[in-house]
Amino acid sequence: MKRITFASIFALVVLAWTGEARAQATPYEFNAHVGAFKWDDDLGPEDTDVMAGIRFMLHYPSGWGWGGNFDWVKADETRVLPGEDVDTNLYLYSFEIDYTFPSASRAKFFVGAGVGGATIKVDDFDLPGPEAGGGSETHALVPLAGGVKFGNRPTRPTWAIRGDLRDNIIFGDETSHNLEASGGVSFFF
Repeated sequence: MKRITFASIFALVVLAWTGEARAQATPYEFNAHVGAFKWDDDLGPEDTDVMAGIRFMLHYPSGWGWGGNFDWVKADETRVLPGEDVDTNLYLYSFEIDYTFPSASRAKFFVGAGVGGATIKVDDFDLPGPEAGGGSETHALVPLAGGVKFGNRPTRPTWAIRGDLRDNIIFGDETSHNLEASGGVSFFF
């Protein structure tokens, strides 16, 4: 009988605590963004290209959160072989863990890191070597992020303007650091 009573009290305390935690935060974030993507000189063109993407995050009252990212970069020209320039699409997709620093203001600063993949797809040229005929290569991706969200109110915002600075580290034949500056709108529900 003592075990049943203890288990029942424990279950009620846990349910009350998680119900209170859910009431304190708006846990889901959907973000649509655009930005500038600066290629590492060894990976792509020596310029900056436009990128677009989405993020979906689940946040906890502790400040921790996790979710997924997807970004698309369209490069006008990319060096594949010496003297060859071709059109290229880059797809970045990753799982990420974020931490948002506590703040009583509308500005919420965050940092994050993740793991995923980067697929480089060449539209009109077959890559040399084992990838011949495939027209694409996929490599490991580690995004390192930092940024800020300006919510429409300090507590329980329904939307925010979000800005990110990211180092998208791609592990191919050589490790490349590709910088991203992006901004967009987040909706919380």
